[in-house]
Amino acid sequence: ALGADFDVRRIDHAAVGRIKRHLADRNLAPATICKVIRFLQGAFSRGRKLRLVTANPFDGVQLPKLQAKPVHTYKPHEIDAMIEVAPDLWWEALIRLGYTSGLRFGEMLNLTWSDVDLDGETVTVQAKRAGTFKVGDRSYPVLGWTSKSYHDRTVPIPTETMIVLQRLKAKAGGSVYVFLSLARLGQIAALMDRHGGRLRAGYNLAQNSKRRWARIQDAAAARLSEGQAEPYRWERRTMHDLRRSYGSVMAHHVPIHELRSLLGHSNIRTTERYYLAVGDDLAARVRSAFAHAVARAS
Repeated sequence: ALGADFDVRRIDHAAVGRIKRHLADRNLAPATICKVIRFLQGAFSRGRKLRLVTANPFDGVQLPKLQAKPVHTYKPHEIDAMIEVAPDLWWEALIRLGYTSGLRFGEMLNLTWSDVDLDGETVTVQAKRAGTFKVGDRSYPVLGWTSKSYHDRTVPIPTETMIVLQRLKAKAGGSVYVFLSLARLGQIAALMDRHGGRLRAGYNLAQNSKRRWARIQDAAAARLSEGQAEPYRWERRTMHDLRRSYGSVMAHHVPIHELRSLLGHSNIRTTERYYLAVGDDLAARVRSAFAHAVARAS
């Protein structure tokens, strides 16, 4: 859009307009254009914090209007069913923490025991510097990591979740990570050694997590179907929907600015989706309101 030798520090609103026209001329879907612009906006926001650029030309850019997608969530009894069929303590702790903290999957995998306050019943999402720790004579990696929002945040956790985390810590075997065992860290270290000390972007720290998550959902659906005339209708969802479920629950109980802080959203418009999506009983409440109005009129 701007030429290979264009200095990114010279990108202004006019250049942003050229980028938008370039994307539109490629007949990209509006959702894709929004994704690209938001990515660039986030990159320049990070660049300002690092003092690589002095301004963010993508702030305030008008984006194509999109049809809002529904927020997919798990119902409480579905969460209970998945916990019941969880194959081990690791998965039980992950499900409980995801549902009761709203942490992203990557945030949970990068959580260390120093981030968990068992007495205060909180977890803190914060950046990690790359390094090592020792168990016996062997060294294991501490992975350099930064949260998506680039901000630390501390989230209160229910007592029931903390009890499960305490049980998990008792089996940690010396690992500083909540969900990465020493065996898994050893595998990651070997992989990093083969690739110049780095992991490729987007590398999944938990092996086969998507496949195992699908199996847990299938088992939970089967458990809810037991003794029923018809199989329980269960549409597979993602682990990120644990976070969405948390957001939908909390939207009933906390102001939007506090929910934004709990979820670590950089844009409050993202948080608004949970306020617009809450209430599976909306139709019933609408009918009840009209029935009440008719009764008063008669």
